[in-house]
Amino acid sequence: MVVHPIFTRNPATGEKKLFGEFLTNAQGEDVVAGVRTPMPISEMAEKFPEAFAQFTKVCQILESHYHDMQDMEFTVEAGKLYMLQTRNGKRTAPAALKIACDLVDEGMIDEKQAVAMIEPRTLDTLLHPQFDAKALKAAQPVGRALAASPGAACGRIVFTAEDAKAWADRGEKVVLVRLETSPEDIEGMMSAQGILTVRGGMTSHAAVVARGMGRCCVSGCTEIKMDEENKKFVLAGKTYREGDWLSLDGSTGCIYDGIIETRDAEIAGEFSRIMGWADKYRRLQVRTNADTPRDAIRARELGAEGIGLCRTEHMFFEEGRIASFREMICSDTVEEREAALAKILPMQQADFEALYEAMESYPVTIRFLDPPLHEFVPNTEEEIAELAKTQGKTAQQIKDIIASLHEFNPMMGHRGCRLAVTYPEIAAMQTKAVIRAALAVKGRHPDWTLVPEIMIPLTGDAKELKFVKDVVVKAADAEIAAAGAQLHYEVGTMIEIPRACLTADEIAKEAEFFCFGTNDLTQLTYGFSRDDAGKFLAAYYDAKIFENDPFAKLDQTGVGALMQMAVEKGKKVRPDLPLTPVRIPHTVRTLPYNYCNENDYQRLCGYRREFFAPKEWQGRTVLLTFEAVAHDATVFCNGRRVFHHGCGYTAFTVDLTESLRLGEQNVVAVRCDSREDLNIPPFGGQIDFLTYGGIYRAVSLDVKEPAYLRDIFIEAQAEGDFRIYTSTVGETVGCTLQAEIRSPAGSRALYSGELSLPIVGTLNGVHPWSIGHPFLYTLTVRLIRPGTSGLPDRVLDEKSTRFGFRTLQFVAGGLYLNGQRVELRGLNRHQSYPYQGYAMPDSIQQLDAQILKKQLGCNAVRTSHYPQSQAFLDACDELGLLVFVEMPGWQHIGDESWQAQALQNCREMVCQCRNHPSVFLWGVRVNGSPDDEAFYKRTNEAVRRLDPTRPTGGAHIRRKDQLLEDVYAYNDYSYTGRGAGCENRSAVTPDLRKGYLISEFGGQQFPAKTFDDEPHRLAQALHHAAVLNDAIAQPGVAGSFGWCMADYNTHREFGSGDRICYHGVLDSFRNPKLSAAVYASQKTPRSPSDIVLEVSSSMALGDHPGGFAGACWVFTNAESVRLYRGNDFIAEFSPDRRGRFAALPHPPIEVQDFVGSLLEKYEGLDPVVAPQVAAILNEMRRDALSLSPLSRARLLSLRLSWNDLLRMYYKYIGVLGSPSSVYRFEAVWHGRTVRTVVREPVQSVRLECTVYNPLLTDGPTWDCAAVSLRAIDQNGNFLPYCGEAVQLSVEGPVRILGPSVVPLRGGMAGTYLATTGRAGRAVLHCKMEGALDTEAVLTVRKRS
Repeated sequence: MVVHPIFTRNPATGEKKLFGEFLTNAQGEDVVAGVRTPMPISEMAEKFPEAFAQFTKVCQILESHYHDMQDMEFTVEAGKLYMLQTRNGKRTAPAALKIACDLVDEGMIDEKQAVAMIEPRTLDTLLHPQFDAKALKAAQPVGRALAASPGAACGRIVFTAEDAKAWADRGEKVVLVRLETSPEDIEGMMSAQGILTVRGGMTSHAAVVARGMGRCCVSGCTEIKMDEENKKFVLAGKTYREGDWLSLDGSTGCIYDGIIETRDAEIAGEFSRIMGWADKYRRLQVRTNADTPRDAIRARELGAEGIGLCRTEHMFFEEGRIASFREMICSDTVEEREAALAKILPMQQADFEALYEAMESYPVTIRFLDPPLHEFVPNTEEEIAELAKTQGKTAQQIKDIIASLHEFNPMMGHRGCRLAVTYPEIAAMQTKAVIRAALAVKGRHPDWTLVPEIMIPLTGDAKELKFVKDVVVKAADAEIAAAGAQLHYEVGTMIEIPRACLTADEIAKEAEFFCFGTNDLTQLTYGFSRDDAGKFLAAYYDAKIFENDPFAKLDQTGVGALMQMAVEKGKKVRPDLPLTPVRIPHTVRTLPYNYCNENDYQRLCGYRREFFAPKEWQGRTVLLTFEAVAHDATVFCNGRRVFHHGCGYTAFTVDLTESLRLGEQNVVAVRCDSREDLNIPPFGGQIDFLTYGGIYRAVSLDVKEPAYLRDIFIEAQAEGDFRIYTSTVGETVGCTLQAEIRSPAGSRALYSGELSLPIVGTLNGVHPWSIGHPFLYTLTVRLIRPGTSGLPDRVLDEKSTRFGFRTLQFVAGGLYLNGQRVELRGLNRHQSYPYQGYAMPDSIQQLDAQILKKQLGCNAVRTSHYPQSQAFLDACDELGLLVFVEMPGWQHIGDESWQAQALQNCREMVCQCRNHPSVFLWGVRVNGSPDDEAFYKRTNEAVRRLDPTRPTGGAHIRRKDQLLEDVYAYNDYSYTGRGAGCENRSAVTPDLRKGYLISEFGGQQFPAKTFDDEPHRLAQALHHAAVLNDAIAQPGVAGSFGWCMADYNTHREFGSGDRICYHGVLDSFRNPKLSAAVYASQKTPRSPSDIVLEVSSSMALGDHPGGFAGACWVFTNAESVRLYRGNDFIAEFSPDRRGRFAALPHPPIEVQDFVGSLLEKYEGLDPVVAPQVAAILNEMRRDALSLSPLSRARLLSLRLSWNDLLRMYYKYIGVLGSPSSVYRFEAVWHGRTVRTVVREPVQSVRLECTVYNPLLTDGPTWDCAAVSLRAIDQNGNFLPYCGEAVQLSVEGPVRILGPSVVPLRGGMAGTYLATTGRAGRAVLHCKMEGALDTEAVLTVRKRS
């Protein structure tokens, strides 16, 4: 037997399965020759079982050794295995991605190695059209050249750019064939499917521009004998004429005769993982080359972080512009040139405005005119005659001008900055266009940070650059002054000449940034032309002089050394680095969904904001408030250190007054330290959550009088009694206070008071705040300076807050709100989200509160383990969701410095949150920390002094800890699935006279992923139900908080190995798991839409061991549930009020009868026997065909044979292979069916796309829409094992946060759509293999 070759994995798909063929009684050439039909390798197991077993073991050994898929040859003689050779196997692009991901999952390689083993060209093939594999296999190339730009193209041959555009406009697909391309061919290149050139290399004009456009390009095919005049060429002995069909493969450089079918790019589900890892480990930001707004928009969709090169010369060739530019070239005087350039100026300005709009606040580098002027002159007699008429010259004069522009070596001729030295009016015009465009866009988007980057090309001498820079600066400053605006811009240069590298320190005195033009730098360093090098490079490769094309792969030894020299010299002169524009809220580093690295966000970073301080602010106080900066922030104003704050979870205000320069631009800078080795809470020990970094909440600027209100606080009781406390800053002698309370209905009541005393009063007829009726009142306090000498009183400041009238008591019997006991049923919440960490706008924070209250039916939430945003608390106030707010920290107590900061955190937590009526408990112990009497006496005292109206608590993880607080909050992880759901209160708290609640349960005791099997997901749900039930049943337990609301990213020491804690009842995108239904079903329904009906079982037997049906539970708040099999009624089930979950308001229902009266109807059994047999069948279903002794005895008494029983079991219960049944569950409420769930085999798959907040408001921060993606069947049932990739794309003023291709994990996924600073209609398009495309529409409003 011989085998040739065998792959350890499928080289086409990447599937982990042996792939190949073999022949018996044959030699290797017999397999290759194809004269005999080989057998698949799987049949070897039958013919040579011992050898096959040995071979599979060898395969594992070889893969483990080489850490890659193997391509092997072996033979078997006399039953003995002989290995002939092995090597790393070649594979398709999709297979390469799958194999790399699988090897990571199998622990054979790490993520960095996975990224490194993917060839970049492999990714290119996934992003561009490709030829149909079968059609390509049948085709033979007629020529080969350089694979300049990937993809496949098929079209009719045209020879000019004009023809390409004309043919494409009438619907023809064309391939543009040229000797070489130039900038004037741009429109034709855009219209063509592909480009083929006779001359040029990998960095020729055709190659570079085609790659930028995403067009297929094959360049440098010197075998072609071109006859452009007669529109034909000869290749491989055949003459090709205009209109003939030609196919190009830009990934291989192959040229094919005729038509080869192409197919669109297909991105595998592993693509996002590979790209996520690449993002995770990359150290560079990536900008794009874009010359048009269309290119810029597409690049942003693909994740570009700005434009690194905009070639302005390409803009001049568009219709209506080239004539004006040719006028400029043929002008005799400066005045004539300026007049011609004035016609181009508005067009260039419009181009740059569109680029800035497309890039939003991302940087844009604009290179001024670079090519020599002869590339722009007319070539035909008609064009020359037309230009002569326009210029008032003869055709011969124009020809003479054209001839004078001819250069023997244009690459080293009159181009780049030399043009600007000769014709400074060109640089002046382009500068005006850039600055006017930036000012116009800045006017439309005042919150954008626009810093125009002007790049002067081909600098070789510092004096040369200074000359051009002076022209630019003069024009730019004049435009800015004329506009009466403030705009920072930068002037840099492109380093393309070796002398520029050698004198980079001198050039850096003028240049504010460097860009490297490696194409020209390589040409000038080697001394050969990139367009002509193709003639001899092949010989260099054959002679082993070069291993790579120096234009395709940078020469590090020579060119790289020059670049390194330039960087080092330049940085000695300019050590400052450029900044990236950002919008608030901002995270210092976006992270992948899982397998993230917490070191990525642990860094020092800086933020810088320029603003103009008008002279009208003289005598006023200027305050800058940060809602949160993670985690250690130092604020500077105009270089002066003005404030330091050491907590990443509370707000702080900075007084800028003394540091401002009125009438000038000012700079505020924030040094942000997000490293987790800081000596501040929550750091110092291990932390079971990621802490992220950045200015992740809003920032605001207030201008006030020198005397102002710092804080207001109202104690308001349910009966209407209140006390208002204030604190002020500045000179307030003689000032008074006025307090206004506005009711929800709009009525107002005014009260007066003195600064030194609280304002005390009673408001009659108040509506108390409660969880069912969260009435909110508004308090406005005014600081008034009484008028003198007949002048009216003057309001110096006013401050408003919302509050509620309510009375709290937390006693041994539980929590009482307005005299009514509240059974707390809640979840713990982390404020983190995929990709963004903490940095999400207010609308997303508010959405979490809505999910907790409306979707999950909770009445309480714990902000673990730190204070959370005001937006979240505001939403809790509005919804009636009680909040347990706790100080930052996790198990660790630090030294005195650490404790001092923790004490300050407690003070800030209380002062910033105490007017929220939803807050019912202060957490003044670090979660899970040991006793520290001195420290916790201080935290309790500080909090009680600032707010005597609320109790204190703190999460303990040990029994009988010291209790200095009012409430013993206990993280109870005692339940393992059996026995009591929680510990006995008397065994835990040291003081039974005080309040008691369960602050955490569940969590690590039973994590569940959305893609876990059905029994596992059910076990997590029942775990939550058991603890909720037993907490309610035990007297003195105020309630319980499950761990936790949603999955979250964590450190390597915790979670499931992929940096995710799967403890949530929701996934991290807030999609519900089965356990979410436990909470949701406890809501008291007020209408049919409130009814929850969640069935735990898919009724698919194959999801359970042995094919035996598993348990079936229904989580519902309906009065009963009816079950049908087909159209046959089985039974109606009601909650068991004496069972395991009897204490719950709505116990889950276990469905235990799947037979009902079917035996009477279809088997003819009498009404006495049928129920007994049905009970036996249901027992067999429950116990995997096992029968209890009692049932066996009953079977004998009924005179039923085992075979009869099995027949009925197969028919009415079912086993693997039995015909599938349709089950229908109906929720009954008030005597009628209000909700239905149908379980039947999946017939079709749909992608459900839900946008939770489709109306967005941009300004002053960006806004965001949360999107849920779920695979569902024809009945709307969630499909937990669907793992298809969803391709996302957007139109309109939004951008996708995270990858544009997301895999469904457990049938669900999500994404976020962020606003971009513009208003309008946006559309999200979603595509998934096997399902119809779906889309969602959003509206973005702009707030000024």
